[in-house]
Amino acid sequence: VKKAKSVVIVGGGAVGVQMATDMKELYPEKEITVVQSRDQLMPQFHRGLHEIVKKRFEELGIKLVSLLPLIYQIIPANLLQPGHRRPHRRPRIRLP
Repeated sequence: VKKAKSVVIVGGGAVGVQMATDMKELYPEKEITVVQSRDQLMPQFHRGLHEIVKKRFEELGIKLVSLLPLIYQIIPANLLQPGHRRPHRRPRIRLP
């Protein structure tokens, strides 16, 4: 980490958010990016917390990348509908 110019953290849950903010405070010169698969950070918590964390990311200069638009392009729309039963095995998603 000390030698890296940039760091990517995969996951915007509590641990990913904590790692990103701690790392940016310890290494303010590094480019920190958090990649999140959902539409909000720390999705298990109240939606308002997402806005607070997002604002803090902006203050610290932490980049946030959401994979949700990519997921909507890859997974057929009928699988994203509420009430749809998932197949027993997760489909493999291959990125180009």
